[in-house]
Amino acid sequence: MTPPVPVELSPAELTPADLPDLQRLARACLERDGGLPMFAGEAMLDSRMLRDRAIGLRLPDGCDGPDGTLVAAAGISLGGDEAVTTGMVHPSMRRQGVGDRLLRWAIAEAGNAALRVDTESCSRDADALYARHGLFRTFAETVMRHDLQTVPAVALPDGVQVAPVSGVAEQDLFDAYRRSFEDRPGFVEPDAGEWLAELRDDDEWRRDLSLLIRDEQRVPIAFVNVLGTWLDQVGVVPAWRGRGLGAYLVAESLRSLQAEGAGEMWLCVNVNNPAEDLYRRLGFASYGTRARYLSRLLAQ
Repeated sequence: MTPPVPVELSPAELTPADLPDLQRLARACLERDGGLPMFAGEAMLDSRMLRDRAIGLRLPDGCDGPDGTLVAAAGISLGGDEAVTTGMVHPSMRRQGVGDRLLRWAIAEAGNAALRVDTESCSRDADALYARHGLFRTFAETVMRHDLQTVPAVALPDGVQVAPVSGVAEQDLFDAYRRSFEDRPGFVEPDAGEWLAELRDDDEWRRDLSLLIRDEQRVPIAFVNVLGTWLDQVGVVPAWRGRGLGAYLVAESLRSLQAEGAGEMWLCVNVNNPAEDLYRRLGFASYGTRARYLSRLLAQ
């Protein structure tokens, strides 16, 4: 049974002025649990926590730690048939019912809307909490990090040609993407123009580090897209899988960032994707989990 919440912790509305405190809380959660490092940035916290309404719990006088320290927070976005919430509890305040209290607040705020929980830094305790409240995990990714101290060497297979995306036709990149993922269950082919425009609009898209592989007839068969220090997507068309193309593309991305002096490379991979084994063999290590949960039952 969850211990009661200390009565001294009274909720208060949060505003944009609380962003620095939210950042400190997010960094403490990431340090303990791992997860998406950008979650501690102003932009993501503002969009996730300071939406339609947000509350925070602070340490009162006489507690361990500086008075007024933000130790828990939750935000909610309301609209339509679904409400979206994100919450955080400082590691030092866990297993005292604080997370349960925040989630009950979000459920009450959602009213008759189905509640979705978005978490970029998910602990085992949080996973169990959501389950107790009838929330089902609909999506989860492992966040992975490579420190670039040692980069693997992978040879380019025979009979193929590789080029940076900056030197090829963008349509070839889209064709490689489409053919690499169209056999996946639930894949919906996007409009080529929209898919490419989204990449162009991302200031961190590294066309020089992103790569395209073509066969001897110059047909696109594999690709990797790099955004900043993130491996965004890597794909190989079905007929060419199992020949080391994916490993080569990842290793080349690592080598290029290392040569630039970067200290790390990141990626996210679905927890059910066998590609995680490849990433581990190439030196990536787990850095927590991000997930989504949804209640399909309307609140009573």
